[in-house]
Parts: sequence; C-alpha cells; structure tokens
Amino acid sequence: MTTLKIMTFNVRFDLNQVPERQSADTSLDGEQPWSTRKWKIADTILLYEPEIVGLQEPRHHQVLDLAELLSADYVWVGCGRSDGKEDGEYSPIFYKRYVMTTSIIAEGAALNNENNRQILSEANSKTIWLSETPDQPGSVGWDADQTRIATVVTFDVKTDNGQKQIRVINTHFDNKGEKARKESAGLLLKELSATQLPMVVIGDLNSEEDSAPYLELTSHQYTKSNESTGIRIEKLNRYSAVEEAKRTGMPTRTPGHGIALPTHIQFRPHKLDPKNLQPIVQQHGFKDARYELQTRLEGFPGFSGPYGHQNTFTSFGAPGEDPPSVIDYILLGNEVKVTKFAVLENRYDDKLYISDHRPVMATVSF
Repeated sequence: MTTLKIMTFNVRFDLNQVPERQSADTSLDGEQPWSTRKWKIADTILLYEPEIVGLQEPRHHQVLDLAELLSADYVWVGCGRSDGKEDGEYSPIFYKRYVMTTSIIAEGAALNNENNRQILSEANSKTIWLSETPDQPGSVGWDADQTRIATVVTFDVKTDNGQKQIRVINTHFDNKGEKARKESAGLLLKELSATQLPMVVIGDLNSEEDSAPYLELTSHQYTKSNESTGIRIEKLNRYSAVEEAKRTGMPTRTPGHGIALPTHIQFRPHKLDPKNLQPIVQQHGFKDARYELQTRLEGFPGFSGPYGHQNTFTSFGAPGEDPPSVIDYILLGNEVKVTKFAVLENRYDDKLYISDHRPVMATVSF
C-alpha cells in the first residue's frame, strides 16, 4: 500500500481592507492582514508536512508568498478562477516532489539519493469551472454568487515497488447558491464515475453534513454525528476489556464495575458458503474520511477516533459572524483507506486567527 498525508486548508483571501497594525498595537484579536497570517499558515504546512495540500481562497500574490515560504519543499498547480490565468481566487494544490520513505531511515542512508525516495509528480492537471460550461474560464454556474472552480491533478507516485496513480480534486463551492452547490456535487460525481483511479476530493464545500450537496456526494451514507469524546472513550474501554478477556480467557472488569467474559466464536461451514455471503456493495459516491477512519474500536491499531476539533469553520470571532460549523472535507473514492484524521488548530493562546477555517488533514493509503 502507498501512504500519503493530505491536507485541506481555506486560508482566507487577502481582504486588503484589513489595516496593517501599528507597532504599538500588539492586539491580535479578529481578522489580521495577510502579511501577519501568512507566516503561521506556512508554518502549519511545514510542521505537519502533508505530501499534498489543497488551499482555498488565495489570490495570485498569496500563492506566490506561500510558494516562497514553503521554498523548495513544495511545488504547486492551479490558476485564478476569473480568467484561468492569474485573476481571482485560486484553489491551488501544493505537493512535495520528494517524499521520504522508510527505506531511507536505515543508518547511513543517503538522504539526497532519489532512489531512496518516493517521487510524487504531476501526470496531468486541469481546472473545472463549476457551471453549466465547465471548460469556460470565468463562467458562473446556476444561482452561484461568484465564479467557482475545482483543480484536478493526477499524480504519479513512484516507489521502490513501482508506480501508482491517484487523482486529487481541490474545490471551493459557492457560499450562497444552493442549486449551484448541489450541481457542483454532481460534477464531482461525474469525475468519480469517469475514472478507475483512486480519488480524493478535498476542499471547502460550504455545505454542512445534513445538506443536499454533502448527502449527494456521500450517497446518504452518513448521519450527522453527535457522538461525544466521552461516549467514544467509554466504548473504547468496553471494547478493550472484551478483547483482553478474549486474549486471556479470563473475565475482565470493565468501567462501571461490569465484567467482560471470554467469547469463543466458531465458524460453521455453511457460513462460509459463497451463496450465503452478502455481496459487497460498491458505493457510487465518496466516503467521508472522518467517518471512515479505521480506529481501535474497529480492531485497527492506531487512532482511537478522529483527532482534534469537530468544527472546521470558526470565523474570526467577531460578533455577528456565521457560527462554527463543519464545511471542509476530505472525501475518498472506494479504493482509498484512511488511517489518521484530524481537524487541527487555527488559533493558539497568542490569540492570532491564522484563518477563519481550521486545516483538516488525513493519512490515506491506496
């Protein structure tokens, strides 16, 4: 299996109307100018080191700023949505050309030897305008308030074991047009049905989990989750006690003074008869990485559950702004698995909001 870390991050466009702070003003409350925020956005990417990161909302100069701050570690693909060149907001995809693999961890391995690296390269790319005319630069679709795009990149992933391909789509749906969001979801589903490649969709869909676009994209597989961390941990503790009882053959005490008894499962021949096996249903939509995460609760080593926050949009904390919500996603095609998922932080105790969205990150394999 090939593993990649993928991030989506709405970095907020450079409003230009946010004034530069005077040196005597050390307050970092509210929305800060791009010249302040860009450093921490770049730091976030450099800290977590995603191999692929899709950004939403940056304008041309913001893309160039981040390309400079991320230096030679990353290259990028994308264009301005207004003209297909440099005008308007981008939905760019940054990616690492060279990805260190376990083969170079051995003592004395040469870090600059390309043979010891997984090489990520762009096989082909295109921009889709989310409209009735997806090939027309600058086109506005349906009832959308603004031009919206999706950046589509097919990557070649070269490893010691050969080469694979994966297609990544980074997008930003309209924030006002309900029909536009639903039709945009349909365009992404067409992209899924048109290829056999593993696929990942990342971006700000401006759609919550109970909305029509999300439900269509995910084939109504999920219901909005209200499970608290406390409930999940209680389930994990019960599960752990049952597994311990199975392993040792001895009763094990569970939280709440319960007892888990050893369980012995026998498979009878008729249960293995192909005629009695349920067929695997191939989903026609995408899978949400948050809910497809392989956790200890399902018997996988690794995460106990999704890490970090629930909400992905926070605003800048000013009165009257939209409330926090889940509108940023990492969606997976059928052949892609997820082993780590996190909604990361966009504000620490220095009170600086680096964006009004939190970065979302997943480790996927295919």
